[in-house]
Amino acid sequence: MSKSHVKGFANTLVLVICCSCLLSTLAEEPVLEIVNGRKVLPGNLIVRVDKARITEVRDALSVRGFELIKAFARVDVEWWRFDSRTTVPEALDVARRIPGVPRAYPVAVYELFSAPGRNDAYYQKQYALRLMDFPQAWKLLGAFDPIVVALADTGMNVGLTTGTDPHLDLKDNIYTNPGEILDNEDNDENGYTDDLHGWDCYGGDNG
Repeated sequence: MSKSHVKGFANTLVLVICCSCLLSTLAEEPVLEIVNGRKVLPGNLIVRVDKARITEVRDALSVRGFELIKAFARVDVEWWRFDSRTTVPEALDVARRIPGVPRAYPVAVYELFSAPGRNDAYYQKQYALRLMDFPQAWKLLGAFDPIVVALADTGMNVGLTTGTDPHLDLKDNIYTNPGEILDNEDNDENGYTDDLHGWDCYGGDNG
């Protein structure tokens, strides 16, 4: 993989993480705006900032009515809000004209599908699985030992939180670390406390 591909993937991953954090703070489902055929969150932008000009950029955005919500300092990315009466394309145009802003992005909202599986109750609703020939792949699984798949996702409910319903397709199939128990101790001494079903590498816990 070339350096440009790695950089592009890293930039995309940063945006996904930032947008996931942003959307998780919303108290209710928002009314979305359609921009170039995509659903986007109105009143919000993700802005990449030139670190050397960060004060200048912040002053320029603030004067124009933008409000800084959160700065992701390690990756020079910031989450800004603006008056919802301004459309997302208008706000993007304003932000991108400011010196020191190499990139500005809308907060795209995507519909998440449930995890694939032969016992997936939602399989008929997921046309993408058939397009990717998942049924043919499932036929081969019986010839192999159980396969562990790592997910980079916005989270999954496996039923550890009291009063919540676990993800029906995952609760009986999720990986369990045999060397760990939920006791607030790092039983397998791998540096991660209570990593029973994985680890939140962004939040730094087992959430």
